[in-house]
Amino acid sequence: MRLHLPVYPCFGADVWPPLSCIFKSHPVPYPRASQYRNNAEVITINTFKTYLGDTVDVNTVLKQTEEEINSMVVAEKGKSK
Repeated sequence: MRLHLPVYPCFGADVWPPLSCIFKSHPVPYPRASQYRNNAEVITINTFKTYLGDTVDVNTVLKQTEEEINSMVVAEKGKSK
């Protein structure tokens, strides 16, 4: 049930400026995804699951993630040649 009170159309009409006046910046275009992105996301999710399981610290997970992604990129580049 919706109330039809005269206060709703006027509520904050003279108090709050339009959003375009508040945010003067414009959103940037989303960067193009590389051909390795999907595989890299899978690797990242899997390695961070070990971090969530409290088996390793975050620095080790970041190092492992970087090494696995780098080796995946090298392997994918080798396939395309």
